[in-house]
Amino acid sequence: MTAGPIDVAGLEGESVTLTSKQLDDLNARVKGRLLQAGDDGWADVVLIWNGLVAKVPALIVQPTSAADVAAVFLGYYFPWDPETSLRVALAHGFEPCAEPKIGFYAYADIDDDFISIHHHLKWYKFGYTRLFDNLSLEIRNDRMTRQQAIAIIRDRGDQTPHDDIEKFCGFIGITRSHFVDVIERFRNPRIWTWRGDRWMIDGFLVPDWEWT
Repeated sequence: MTAGPIDVAGLEGESVTLTSKQLDDLNARVKGRLLQAGDDGWADVVLIWNGLVAKVPALIVQPTSAADVAAVFLGYYFPWDPETSLRVALAHGFEPCAEPKIGFYAYADIDDDFISIHHHLKWYKFGYTRLFDNLSLEIRNDRMTRQQAIAIIRDRGDQTPHDDIEKFCGFIGITRSHFVDVIERFRNPRIWTWRGDRWMIDGFLVPDWEWT
């Protein structure tokens, strides 16, 4: 690793200078590689950098495995609410859809034909869908009760994005049956149980759910 010092952003957004000794200490503590500008591999990592503030990172920790990675969400730092985002967007000319593409909101997940497939896979892996995500936010923000949310899930039923799946299969050149075969490999056996002729989730929050 190239010797310091370097300036990084502190917890309050202030500039903090890390000395060469501090960088060496940090480098000794992490399991992956600590990269600075000029180090081997730096340019390749910067190509996929998705910075929210700086165009180029000051320091990169390159983990050796997924076990070294911690997910950090914007919601950790302020109470994110999609309705607030909607109000800001509407003030700048945004137009929502007439009805939701997937989930509960008619203004979210509408600019990508394949985002619905990403959300659909949660059903197999975790036993919930994008609708559950959205309604959880509504409950958390005191706009809905849990029972109201469950009633909406029951009323809307299966939200498999059939049209988007067809588009996706055409885009990557596979058949619908091959797509189904692949996603079935990710069905979580700790959640799903084969009953008779279909998969079901025991104790599902909608007792009269129509399993397909």
